[in-house]
Amino acid sequence: MTPLLSLVREPWAQTLGWSLLHFLWQGAALGLLAWLLLALLRGASARTRYATACVALVLMVAAPVATFLVLQPQTPAPAESLHLAVAAAASTQDAPLALRMKAALDPALPWLLGTWALGVLLLSTRFLGSWLRVQRLRRRSATPIPAEWHLVLSRLCRHMKMTQTVRLLQSAAVEVPTALGWLRPIILLPACALTGLAPLQLEAILAHELAHIRRGDFLVNLLQSLVEVLLFYHPAVWWLSGRIRAERELCCDDVAAALCGDPLLLARALTDLEALREALPASSTHLALAANGGSLMHRIRHLLQPALPASSGARATALALLAASLLGAAGVAFQDKEKEPAPKPDKATRMKVIDGDRQMDVSLKGEVRLDAAAREPVAVPGDGSFRVEEKKAGKARAYAATKDKRTYTVDGQEKPL
Repeated sequence: MTPLLSLVREPWAQTLGWSLLHFLWQGAALGLLAWLLLALLRGASARTRYATACVALVLMVAAPVATFLVLQPQTPAPAESLHLAVAAAASTQDAPLALRMKAALDPALPWLLGTWALGVLLLSTRFLGSWLRVQRLRRRSATPIPAEWHLVLSRLCRHMKMTQTVRLLQSAAVEVPTALGWLRPIILLPACALTGLAPLQLEAILAHELAHIRRGDFLVNLLQSLVEVLLFYHPAVWWLSGRIRAERELCCDDVAAALCGDPLLLARALTDLEALREALPASSTHLALAANGGSLMHRIRHLLQPALPASSGARATALALLAASLLGAAGVAFQDKEKEPAPKPDKATRMKVIDGDRQMDVSLKGEVRLDAAAREPVAVPGDGSFRVEEKKAGKARAYAATKDKRTYTVDGQEKPL
């Protein structure tokens, strides 16, 4: 266990831990912004909403990466080491809230980082299992379908101007038509779809799956799943990822409805397919990496009803919330600049040392650099100052230094240096 604890206490691991903690508020802010934008885009196309949600997810990935780069520890120059040591020893009662929170959370950071690593490991195992099931389906669990459907598929590919070679197979291991793969894509049809759907309905379903392939949705969904593994602890990531999957289905429904020329035909095909799926035994396989998802009722409503523009009240509310979030972000940015204020030239750090009848008072203001032996200041730039006063056996000695002057006094009488 000791090597593991030593690993999580490395500077890069500490930086990673703080980057993940900062993502709690960053992810919440980005999730709120995405929700507001999607509310404003309610009357826009599914394609526009899908692109907006994808951009928001990319920003969620970029946020902890950028934070990690910003928080990279910097090795102080040798001349600054004593100054940093004195600053660390000073009282923290006047430190900014962020620094006090950091001091409180630092001891728990290794355990938080270990918990995150364990979660990533467990979800990676599930991700790998889904990937292996996909490969097994591609190679072992699929059988050919009647030749006439290959002709239908070729015709649809020509209409959609697709140059990829797409294989069409049937499988008893899937509940719904499923598009798999990116470079060598295949479409798996459940056997019930071939026997339970009308030819035109099945053609509309095939057009929907081809739209997934043409758009590269399998690859996007694969990357999405990786983001869910790494940022699993934030609810906004799961909400936004689910919204992306729902909008993706609407995008492909739009393509299929435009190709078959009858949205009602596709809506009936989806309804009949759901009835066939419910009649299947519960042994069929669910594929987390498949490019499918979304609510059936939401998809049918989208096909049968025109896009509903946001009401003026809802639009005004969303705009007000968006403006408030932007002002809040500006306030956070302003506060971030003040979290690490420049040293105040008019406030000194004071320390007192008592050893028996000997008392020593040290006052330090601004920046003071000492020599290697740490016996006297060699540089006091700017408005800095340094003073040491010693009282022992009724005798007082003091040494004071500023940028331009050095004084040494004994019982109030100045003595030559």
